[in-house]
Amino acid sequence: MLRSGDEEGWCVDCREQGFEVEPVQGGRDDGVGHARPVRTGEAVGEMSLIDGHRTSASVVAETPVEAIELYRTAFQQLLDDAPALSKKLLLIQTARLRALDRRASALS
Repeated sequence: MLRSGDEEGWCVDCREQGFEVEPVQGGRDDGVGHARPVRTGEAVGEMSLIDGHRTSASVVAETPVEAIELYRTAFQQLLDDAPALSKKLLLIQTARLRALDRRASALS
């Protein structure tokens, strides 16, 4: 569905279980050698939508599943039309950064 290194920024919004984030460059996504399941309602690939860089994760569907694809041009228009979405997205990204910071602190 979403491949690491894709140039066209897009996001997968997982409407049900059955997705998995595959290994990323330099190792596996969870840092301990296992692909990570994607939770229902979780978005993957949103960083590419925000900054326009290539995607860093791959997402595969283990079974037939329902998902919403959102491409960068539509995403940018959505942010223009619904500025409150920017705030919510900022809160989500901040929570992810804090979680990574806690993990890094625990390792040191």
